[in-house]
Amino acid sequence: KGSIHSELIDFVGGDNVVVVESKSPFARVTVVWEQLLNWNPDMIITNSPHTRGGAASDVRTELLTNSKYSDMTAVQNSEVFTIPCAPFNWFGEPPSVARILGIKWLGSLMYPDKYDYDMVAETKAFYSKFYHLELTDAQFDQITENSLR
Repeated sequence: KGSIHSELIDFVGGDNVVVVESKSPFARVTVVWEQLLNWNPDMIITNSPHTRGGAASDVRTELLTNSKYSDMTAVQNSEVFTIPCAPFNWFGEPPSVARILGIKWLGSLMYPDKYDYDMVAETKAFYSKFYHLELTDAQFDQITENSLR
């Protein structure tokens, strides 16, 4: 909570269990796995391994395949999602116009009754308007891999 990196959670009305103890809105926090197990969140949103040039590990795969996380509610319910990241991260790395689409994406994941979007249509319209790209179904599938139910 309180970081520009997680603002979308606040925007859609979610409760972020990670609290940043900093006065900087750009603060980051390192989460150790034991703390994640203690929080036992209902949903986990992870960065794509493609964020920042592919250096990040695939946290989603680690959570869903490593038995030490199998008791977590989000893992048991397959509520672990990867933030779409093409051409920019939809959550805000870097903060860009893609966050507009990120609000619709995250809202539809967290509160599908309130954020009732056809994400295929929304994404195609967004990419056409902002990136002048007529997105194909295959491109949509690639961008949103591990990002939707």
